[in-house]
Amino acid sequence: MAAPHILAFHSQAAKKDSSYAEVLNVLRRNRVKVVDTDFILAYCIYYLSHRNILATDALGPFRVQNFFPEMRARIKALPLEDKAYIVYSDWYPRAEWHKKATVFARQDVLNKLNRAGVRARIYKLRDYEVIIPRKESRAATGQIR
Repeated sequence: MAAPHILAFHSQAAKKDSSYAEVLNVLRRNRVKVVDTDFILAYCIYYLSHRNILATDALGPFRVQNFFPEMRARIKALPLEDKAYIVYSDWYPRAEWHKKATVFARQDVLNKLNRAGVRARIYKLRDYEVIIPRKESRAATGQIR
């Protein structure tokens, strides 16, 4: 890992150790292997999981073009139900544009899952919401069970 990357990682991880532990616990309990989220979360999840959970920042709202573009492409190609989604909680302090973009991203994910007939479990954590699709929820007709 290059020096700027390791410094960014450690500065974020140190500030929010318990928050990241809470997210990783939910992901591990649910055997999540792939996550679509914001760059700051993707970066920390990927490294704190010892690269066992693949993560992309494609969901945003904050994205970095050169954050593992090959991994982003692999994750983007997966079906909706094969990845979890993480957004910031409504109360989490951040800029107004980020709050609005997060609301849009959350609703967009939920709408896409609904149109695909995929139910999801939403874990409302202190700082984040983790959306985990239930693979068994897609019926042969595409209806939600």
